[in-house]
Amino acid sequence: MTEQERKGLNQFVAKVRAYYGQRLHDVLLVGTRTRPDDPPFHDADVVVILKVANTAAIGELLRLADFGYDPLIETGLFINPWLLSVSDLTSTTDPDKVWIADLARKHANSVLESA
Repeated sequence: MTEQERKGLNQFVAKVRAYYGQRLHDVLLVGTRTRPDDPPFHDADVVVILKVANTAAIGELLRLADFGYDPLIETGLFINPWLLSVSDLTSTTDPDKVWIADLARKHANSVLESA
């Protein structure tokens, strides 16, 4: 990830942290951006994990997409946000969430503290 892209990711994480506050459990970078070769021009798949959340609420996903707008315009980093609760991460059976929860458990880098 370039320095400019890292700046965009940090902007996103700061907005997420400010909005969710104590409800926020972690923010994880998953997918292609976690590979050692980190190919350029890929989106950044980011999983926002809340302590408790209605992760089916479209409004929450739209809010996360909105948080990614300024970083896209300012740095060119397209953030593809995903939303999970802690319980989703550990025990979901929802077919729309199982694969992202599995990816978050096995192949993720926390970016919450580095932002």
